Amino acid sequence: MNPEFQQEQKRVDQVMQEVTGQLRRLEADTSRQKDEVVNIRRHFWDENKISLDSFDDFLETIIGLRQEAQALSVSETTHRQSAKKLAELRSLQRTPYFGRIDFQEEGEPEKEEVYIGISTLTDSTGDDFLVYDWRAPVSSVYYDHQPGPASYSTPGGEVKGRLEKKWQYLIRGGVLQSMFDTSVTIGDEILQQVLGKSADKRCTASSRRSSRNRTASSATTVLACSLSKGRPAAARLQLRCSASRIFSINTGIN
Repeated sequence: MNPEFQQEQKRVDQVMQEVTGQLRRLEADTSRQKDEVVNIRRHFWDENKISLDSFDDFLETIIGLRQEAQALSVSETTHRQSAKKLAELRSLQRTPYFGRIDFQEEGEPEKEEVYIGISTLTDSTGDDFLVYDWRAPVSSVYYDHQPGPASYSTPGGEVKGRLEKKWQYLIRGGVLQSMFDTSVTIGDEILQQVLGKSADKRCTASSRRSSRNRTASSATTVLACSLSKGRPAAARLQLRCSASRIFSINTGIN
């Protein structure tokens, strides 16, 4: 096993450890939230006695029902969001990411390694992006460009730079089975092993993702542009992912 492969497996291990830790915490939170929703529903009418003896009693009943309904709505929304995130983490546990771009942004001294998967994953602090959602603006470089000059659009404007390399990974059960530079020719033995007879299907899927990603990037720029006005340059990293979240929320695309 070559050193580069070992280093990538080490990163997979670190990401899997983060996913597992977040899963455990969120499973406990989701279970607690579910119990809370069930409890509110079960005792909804116990907490609110209907009284029509007087106008004041009637008004108090209405206020009590409204407050209880709002509490139930908040609990249900929180539980749904946690359940959705839980499903995303379980998917990441199966396949944490599938691609990577080495992108050198104009004006930056070093290239950045951007790992791309089916959803966003940050570390426990929320500051370090371990995996970028494939719909994030920066991820469009993976689908739309070959090594060389490249750019992507964000609500804060176009980001230009150079794509140094583009990698693809095959990860199953936390084990890196293969990795290859997609600029290498199709004759590479590892590439043939990964693609095999499904090469045409993968190319078709990649083409669809590319088209869909361009649509997402265009829509998110419009949706988030008004939100980004006046924001400092330091918010650029957050905008890379926030735009895809806005698009997902407003269109229901997953």
